[in-house]
Amino acid sequence: MIEIKLAIWDKFKKINGALSVAEACFILQVASEAPQGVYIECGVAYGKSAFIASQVLKDGIFYLVDPMFSDKQLETIIEKMVTNQGKNVYCFPNFS
Repeated sequence: MIEIKLAIWDKFKKINGALSVAEACFILQVASEAPQGVYIECGVAYGKSAFIASQVLKDGIFYLVDPMFSDKQLETIIEKMVTNQGKNVYCFPNFS
């Protein structure tokens, strides 16, 4: 099982979204096993799962796609939150 610092869980709790701690633990385990490369998350919403995954993903590019990113302020907040984990992050409001 992946161990995460208490400060990360404190930040996780402050992010809007419905992701549970149990779901976050699953994401952490699966993401830690992903090979280095390009990562894509569709349906990012407020970035709770992207934030958790970014804690353990290897270096690479992380594409985040959600219609909510038509709100540029929200897009910037989420992009910074995930980029701060050392990932190259690109946000898109749609698939086209």
